Amino acid sequence: MTALATKTRKVLRQEFLARTGLGFNGTATGGSTSTLADTAYLQDTTLPTGATGHYVKWWATNFKAATPEVRHVTSYDNSTGTLTVSSPVWTAPIAATEYELYAFALPPNPYVALNTIIDRVLQRYYFSTIVPLSLLADADMEDSGTTSWDGASGAAAMTLVKSSSVVWHGHQSMQAAPSASSATFDVYTQLAAVLGIVEGEPYFVAVTLKPIDVGKFRLIARDADAGADIDYAEVDSTENQDWTIIAFQFTTADNSNRLQLRVAGDTQGVGCYIDDFILQHRDRNRISLPSWITDPHFQIRNIYRMPLVAQISGDVYNVHESRMYQSTWDILRDRAGVNPYTLQLPEDMSTTLWFLEGYRPYGTLSAESSTTSCPQDLVIAAMKVEVYTLMRNAAIGTDTTPYEKLLRGAKRELIAMQRMYQPVTIPHLGFSTPPVWVG
Repeated sequence: MTALATKTRKVLRQEFLARTGLGFNGTATGGSTSTLADTAYLQDTTLPTGATGHYVKWWATNFKAATPEVRHVTSYDNSTGTLTVSSPVWTAPIAATEYELYAFALPPNPYVALNTIIDRVLQRYYFSTIVPLSLLADADMEDSGTTSWDGASGAAAMTLVKSSSVVWHGHQSMQAAPSASSATFDVYTQLAAVLGIVEGEPYFVAVTLKPIDVGKFRLIARDADAGADIDYAEVDSTENQDWTIIAFQFTTADNSNRLQLRVAGDTQGVGCYIDDFILQHRDRNRISLPSWITDPHFQIRNIYRMPLVAQISGDVYNVHESRMYQSTWDILRDRAGVNPYTLQLPEDMSTTLWFLEGYRPYGTLSAESSTTSCPQDLVIAAMKVEVYTLMRNAAIGTDTTPYEKLLRGAKRELIAMQRMYQPVTIPHLGFSTPPVWVG
């Protein structure tokens, strides 16, 4: 199956409206603090008008403000295509302002409810992935890719860009491009957060890096308390332009409790791609699992160790010749901890990279532009089940028959979508062998 395209929260919501007929989106031609007009789409003199007009009691979302504003429609003028909305006032729409209309009611309003349902659906579906076990947040660049990093450090800035075209693991990597040349490697990107470490203890750090153009790239461990480099390793692009691992061991100084990690370049240009950034505490065979591991028995498929033995030169290793081996492990539980699950490994973590193969939830979408690679058809089918269930429940005490029919059809569609996308998407309800989810 080919790679899946990403969709934004807005696209998923509007596609749901289009497929169900429960609303639509459009572009306003004007409006005021209490109205919205669309002469191209809403103007229709064949529809009922006035306080009992066609769109009265619908909900409208106005996207003119930074935070979308949702109001009830209280009146409709079919001759001008103008909707009057309930108080309080909203930001006056102008030409080209986007809007959405909903012909149904869900608490607190359809816009918020649909966004919540999208998140709930994405948290119930998982994809198979391989991630590095690291003390660093977003070690595989999958969560943000750039925001965990500071690109404006040193004598000049590193330009940071997420890349989905050149990756080592997962969906994306980070491209770091030096904006100036520096023989002393003063052009760098570093983790925005300073890391708390144990003084006088051994650590192991590694990064998977691919040079794009000519230059040297350096991995630096820096004592943030003393303001001095502890150690570094570098790769020369004239010797290797493929994915390589730069790795080295170091011991923190006494009275040193803070660590800064950097990647630096000596030549202005398009720089390098960075993926899988690993920091491990040597001689401590335990490491906290990622926070998205909430059910280790279901989510963890395998733990792999990759000894770094295919050495190119110095502290640079050929990633393609470094083999992964399955390992045994135990899970330690601390339900009250920030990370409730800790992995107990059978051997020393020095000069060995550890990876987890497992199921990761697609997660939530925090903004209109946030994207997911969960198949669109699957998301829409699951949203139908959720929405029709809520509408059926709200109609209890009256006639629920229309919603029962819609719900049965939506469940059949969802089962078909789950079977179609089973190779890339796993439904989960908390069972060791998850059944087909039907709401």
